[in-house]
Amino acid sequence: MCHFCKCNNLDYYQLIYFNFFFLFKFNRGVVGSKLKKMPPYSFYEKMLGLDISNNDIIGQLPDLKEPKEKSEVKIINLSGNKLIGELTQNHCYHILNISNNQLTGKLPMCFICQLNDPYHRYRVNGNNFENYISGSENNFQSCTGISFNETIFIDLGLSRSIINGTNLGWQGTSYITSGPLTSYPNGLSILVEIPNKQLKVMDIKFILPLDKVIIKFNIPNINVTMYFNYYEPKVSNISAIPYYNLGYLFNIVGSGFPNSNETSSRSLVKFDDYFCESSLVYNTLVICVLYRPQMAEKNYILSITNEQTKKTGFYTYKFERTYPYISAINPPTKSGGIVTLFGSYGNNFTSVDVIIGKDNCEIKTINSTEITCYISGIDSTGPGPLNISLILNQVNWFAQNFFVYNEDNICPGVPKQCSGNGVCFGGFCACTNGFSGFKCDKILTGGIEIKKNDTLTEMIKNGYSFGFTIKDIKEIDFLGRVVRQYNFTKWELSSDSTIQKWTYINKFENSIISYTIEQITGAPKNFTFAGELFTLQPGSLKLSANISNWEYLGSLNTLQLQIESSVKAQEENDCEQKSEIQSTNNGVSLNYITIQKDKNIFSGRFIDKVVSDGRPTFSKVSISEQTQDSITVSLSLPYCKECLIDPDFSLMINPDPSYNSCNSDQESRLKWVIPVSVILGLLGLFGIFALVFFLARDRIYISKKGGIILLKKQKKSTPTINE
Repeated sequence: MCHFCKCNNLDYYQLIYFNFFFLFKFNRGVVGSKLKKMPPYSFYEKMLGLDISNNDIIGQLPDLKEPKEKSEVKIINLSGNKLIGELTQNHCYHILNISNNQLTGKLPMCFICQLNDPYHRYRVNGNNFENYISGSENNFQSCTGISFNETIFIDLGLSRSIINGTNLGWQGTSYITSGPLTSYPNGLSILVEIPNKQLKVMDIKFILPLDKVIIKFNIPNINVTMYFNYYEPKVSNISAIPYYNLGYLFNIVGSGFPNSNETSSRSLVKFDDYFCESSLVYNTLVICVLYRPQMAEKNYILSITNEQTKKTGFYTYKFERTYPYISAINPPTKSGGIVTLFGSYGNNFTSVDVIIGKDNCEIKTINSTEITCYISGIDSTGPGPLNISLILNQVNWFAQNFFVYNEDNICPGVPKQCSGNGVCFGGFCACTNGFSGFKCDKILTGGIEIKKNDTLTEMIKNGYSFGFTIKDIKEIDFLGRVVRQYNFTKWELSSDSTIQKWTYINKFENSIISYTIEQITGAPKNFTFAGELFTLQPGSLKLSANISNWEYLGSLNTLQLQIESSVKAQEENDCEQKSEIQSTNNGVSLNYITIQKDKNIFSGRFIDKVVSDGRPTFSKVSISEQTQDSITVSLSLPYCKECLIDPDFSLMINPDPSYNSCNSDQESRLKWVIPVSVILGLLGLFGIFALVFFLARDRIYISKKGGIILLKKQKKSTPTINE
């Protein structure tokens, strides 16, 4: 017969609570069976209770572990055996019946404090304790050991709180005067969590705004003061959604918040110095509205004040722009068709409107990251680049010059496309046989010396140097105003082991701005960017630029990155140094610039596509400023968490033998210096120069005559260049 079967199940005993006392009735156990030996602790360690009463067990009273939580408390009946030894404080933390054994020593104070209770005397009778005579009903040793652990911290975000102390007894009660444990003021409910160690205080809201409570222990008729303090509010999670066009609604989850809306006030929640108006406050949740539609992306110090406890908690919160916004567009041709808008749109699509140029785009599908809509074409919208407007659930988002139709373009070159020295891909020339330039009519040169430091990279050939560096980044609001500017006075320069690739890194607040330069040597090298395939010839410099985690001050703001480039002679000569920049601006994107010094031609390629959060999209390039010695070029980018651009440079030779650097009748095209400042407009990343003219829209050609002619990329005919 197995006397210990089903010991892991709770049905082997019943715990009966009667008249506020615990009584035990086990329907499984070894009772009255002449058991001689105490089972090892490992046998009943996982059990809740064990009854081995009325046996012939001899030996030491088993020690018990101090429980760390309620589930570790044991219910053990050892009465009617021949156990010897002494009780320890650890026995106070469990529910024991050790009557009628041969125990000696002193009863711990936890038992002394309960001797006025007949049930607790019954549990220890029949032994030989020094400080208690078995069967006594009065004249007990005084109870001196009931206490609470210093000041008790209360978390108002919880419905209950755990109170630690010493000799707190075995039984608890809801607040009633006849129970063994009562409390003042009325309404506070206290239960035993771990005997003599831990209490659970229920409905703690009733103690507000008190800082102490008197607990009456009916047995042994002692009052003990419990001192309270309150935890400051704590935040575990914050989410934000647009609140119409007025600002943002924040859901703040945590603890220690007021438990009633009645005591909430305007000063309850603040982001830095901005008040967040509370609409709901209760225990673990605060909902508030911050009326600031152009809320800056950055780290805020969130402060929450509990008006009930007068406690304030602080939390660092990084606010990032939430929906709606468009980060990339896949457009149709000019005849119209399906437009795909990539971005962030949330999960609620009650009302959605998209306007491109002058035309409504008919919504076809929408999910949290993608909208498709139908547009009639250029006759309805007007020519691009076009503005685009998104209205989602009465929240507006807007971008200027963000939409351009896909076009079928032919490549420049006379008498053949790409001058017979390259292959045409979608309007762009991929030059071969050592040629370069937007028409593949220039010869790539070798023997270029590359010099670099922490602010500048230079290409040096035939006594001239072409250098470029990024000077600053500006954030521009939708009215064209500069709202902040960061100057790059020094870059962190790191080179790889090949010495043909190096990276410039700069950090602004939490944003990282970097660009990598790779020198193409040996053989041509293929690259892919924004869905376009292209090849760079030896002697080129390839750039890969990145801006990530830019924290925008406003939801409609863009960026501009200023890059300064210069062409200069290594030594002076007698030729006049002057230049004249001429350009036209018809609103079409600019891609190529060619700067000629004698027969040396420095070519850079801009790009009218950007990879925005992993999606290729149009990026408008335009001249924003020009003087005799400089030009400023802006590359506008969409809002993005990470934007990538991919320009490059090269040094070429003009094969035309008629050029003479100091010919009297060509004086205006002699040695000169043209510093070029290029501002690449951004919304999440920067753009810079490039060589090969894939993705080009317009070109700037700086001739030996000292002029710059802005060329529009061919749309159906061959362009004419006037030098």
